Amino acid sequence: MGHSNVTPYHQTHLEHLTDYMCAHMSGVVLANKIDAWQENAQLTVSGEDLGNGGFLMAQWQYQAVVSIEGFPHKAIDPRYLLASVACWISEFDPDRSQKGLADPSVSVDVLDDGSVDVAIELELCEDIQMVPDSEGHIRYQGTQYRVEAVPIWTAEDVEIRYETGH
Repeated sequence: MGHSNVTPYHQTHLEHLTDYMCAHMSGVVLANKIDAWQENAQLTVSGEDLGNGGFLMAQWQYQAVVSIEGFPHKAIDPRYLLASVACWISEFDPDRSQKGLADPSVSVDVLDDGSVDVAIELELCEDIQMVPDSEGHIRYQGTQYRVEAVPIWTAEDVEIRYETGH
């Protein structure tokens, strides 16, 4: 059996999306001109046992807003900005439709002839999973846990035998 490629939670989806956009717009949009926040969050409690000692404790769904001040829409085609959001969704949030999350919306405020403020809003949903850890900060059902994605073990080899009773 092989271990899945699971990493600890270091960023929310919104933080990761914002960093991704900053990296792709580097030199065009200054990082201090991009702001991001959450609105209208909802926590759906689960407690589902995921195996390997881990649990899906909840799903955290929220409206994410990424605001870019002074985007130079005449210096760079705004489709690059929109493409960076679409690429992030495609690569890092591909199961959005299964979760019933709406497509992003974009609003633009013209500042002057060369720049606009852009607000991109999208729904995001994140699993909150826990794994056992004696040093963890959360006690649940008598065990200490830390917040981290639960590893999923997958079979790398399968052997199938077919025997006939001759």
